[in-house]
Amino acid sequence: MSHHVIVTKNISRDYKEVIEINPFNSKNLAMLKEYDEKNGTTYSEYALDCIKNFNKEKYELEKLVFPVFRGIYCNCDSDGISNVCVAEYETDLKKFKAYIDEKNYEIVQGLCSYSFNNLGMEQFMVLVNSKSKNLISLLISDEFIPLYDEFNEDECIPLIKEKEDFSLSQENSVICI
Repeated sequence: MSHHVIVTKNISRDYKEVIEINPFNSKNLAMLKEYDEKNGTTYSEYALDCIKNFNKEKYELEKLVFPVFRGIYCNCDSDGISNVCVAEYETDLKKFKAYIDEKNYEIVQGLCSYSFNNLGMEQFMVLVNSKSKNLISLLISDEFIPLYDEFNEDECIPLIKEKEDFSLSQENSVICI
């Protein structure tokens, strides 16, 4: 009995580096305000709320001590911020949750890599409006697994990717036939 081995190259999209917005960094805040003005969004209001509720030291301590932390993440290029996403991570469960829509879909792969490689997360979850069928299809084609049994029709649908699946998708695949 002979086996045929097919090696396939997984072609992953190029993605820009992801940074976490520090609301206490005036340059970060200015870039976020500029993004809001261009795109009609309100991400900078969230950052300003952080400044109202925390001082810089307390903010940094909360990131380290509390099991759940919510932040703003973005892609930046020479023109400033190109994509923004509000996300939270749970250090005890090693789970990262990102709220995605069609406007910020391009941040997903970079944010997934950031959560696994920089934050030590084991699971990346994307929450998408259940009516965004095209976006759900795109995420499934990016090897995210939908958790249909964990959502209400009027809410967001969770799709997950595990760290080991992400690592494998970044390498060549070997298929034995």
